[in-house]
Amino acid sequence: MNSIHRAQDATSGHAKFDAATAARLKRARHCQTGLEKLDLCQSLRLVAATKHIPAELVQVKNQYTDVPIIGPRLSFFNGIKFMMYPQEMCMEGFKKYCGEPFRVCTPTGWTVVISDRRMADEMMRESDELMQPKEATDELLQIPYTAGRQISNDQYHNEVIRIGLNRNLADCAPVVFDEVMAACDDELQQAEFEWKTVSVYDVVTKVVSRASNRLFIGLPICRNPDYVKFTIRITFDIFNAASIINFFPKSIQPIIAPFVSKRKKDAREAAGYLAKIAQERLDSIDRYGRDYTDKPNDFLSWLIDETNEERREMSNLLSRLVFVNFAAILSTGLTLLRAIYDLVRHAQYIPELREEVEQVVEAEGFALDKMYKLDSFVRESQRVTPLAPHTMLRKVRRDFTFSDGFSVPAGTIFVLNQAALNLDENIWPDPLRFDPFRYIDEAPTNRLISTSNNWLFGHGRHVCAGRALAVQEIKGIMAYLIINYDLKPSKASELEGRPLPLFKLISWKANVRKRSST
Repeated sequence: MNSIHRAQDATSGHAKFDAATAARLKRARHCQTGLEKLDLCQSLRLVAATKHIPAELVQVKNQYTDVPIIGPRLSFFNGIKFMMYPQEMCMEGFKKYCGEPFRVCTPTGWTVVISDRRMADEMMRESDELMQPKEATDELLQIPYTAGRQISNDQYHNEVIRIGLNRNLADCAPVVFDEVMAACDDELQQAEFEWKTVSVYDVVTKVVSRASNRLFIGLPICRNPDYVKFTIRITFDIFNAASIINFFPKSIQPIIAPFVSKRKKDAREAAGYLAKIAQERLDSIDRYGRDYTDKPNDFLSWLIDETNEERREMSNLLSRLVFVNFAAILSTGLTLLRAIYDLVRHAQYIPELREEVEQVVEAEGFALDKMYKLDSFVRESQRVTPLAPHTMLRKVRRDFTFSDGFSVPAGTIFVLNQAALNLDENIWPDPLRFDPFRYIDEAPTNRLISTSNNWLFGHGRHVCAGRALAVQEIKGIMAYLIINYDLKPSKASELEGRPLPLFKLISWKANVRKRSST
């Protein structure tokens, strides 16, 4: 009998705690304390080493035995290995099976990894009713418990931010960049006259939080140090809670979730910072109409404009402000962390990048869309060291057969093997070489903001809604640092050999000094 059946028997329809469940919860709480000290990458994958342990120690789950496994056959050990070496396992599967599908154990359990672009295109052409990205993401991040059922059931905020940015980017971009400059100088003010050792992750996440919230909620709250710390902390809160909840069988996850999720606590804290601001906006609309004088042009205003009576509930508005912070700080922050590391690691290209930025600034101001070399540099950073070794998370609702005859049962989780495709010599000339200007001939038609099934912002119907803001922040922060600061590693050994894995990169420190010529 597998772990799910055992849990169902124990609960007897009412899910009462037994000794085994209590022991597991105790272990989970202990795990949560440890998780607070881990990075996002480890936190995301730790559950792979613990989910369904009892069943998998006895037998290998026989759901799709014709799909080969990379690494140990038991999910417990496979998950541990994948937690430590995700990119290596994805590359091994690609090479060993010549691009054919294989399995690894990820936070959602056994997962089929595909390395064929044609199969990826087939997945993307299928309806969301069949290939379910939302359901897969909800399961990975336990959205109903970590962010709330309001977010899980109605994700209209994605469309709000997409339309709002499309309509207002020209007006919002200078405002965001103004905050980028102020935040960089505030965070690096001690490096004014001499070299200062800083945690790059701390600096990047604070700058991204301030720049993002300048657009989300505006001044002065976006510069409140306590609020900035709060927006960064909720990223860990969501990941840590998801990891612990996934520790348990699905049948008892609803019981466990309230004990480990910090959603309600975070919601109360968010209300302390944001409720008064949101209520003032709602009152102004009721009193003066939708287009009242001096109405802020930010995400909160866009969100209120698209609300019906149910959506105007304060808890609904604030939960979406919290969740967009999670998404922005996670994706933009970690992308920048990689890019800055590659900038320092390949410092020989800084003079050429600096020259381009200075020429554009002198001629047109900070016209980020004209900084083609910088754009290419960030894209190459993402190609060589992506945020995750796989993308395009999907859960198939019914049994499905690809055009080449490969079949999987309902409930299968798919991911695209981005790590392997990004280093495929059939796609990229000399793929192991970091070539920062690899894409320069494609500018301006194919840039960082462009979408595809192997880039940062996805492709098709599910392209990242906030990619325009993310690009403004990534390139804006990079450009400002390049022309105003010198950077070098605090430890030269960190630049030797292959790039640092994400869990080490998060603790990476750099020496920074303001340039005397600026």
